[in-house]
Amino acid sequence: MLACLAWPLVTLLSSRARRLYFWLAVLVTIVGLKPDAWVLYKGQPAAAVFILVLMHLRRYQT
Repeated sequence: MLACLAWPLVTLLSSRARRLYFWLAVLVTIVGLKPDAWVLYKGQPAAAVFILVLMHLRRYQT
């Protein structure tokens, strides 16, 4: 939902809005997965963290 609000703002800020919007989406995805990386770092099983990552990535698709 926030992506819908971000697009008009990005088009106002940049003449290359598609490129900026793409990189913002990549950045938001990476930041959103940082807690999953932290859980893995703290010693949780990799398979469980992988499922958690899949759940988070699925959330971004809807």
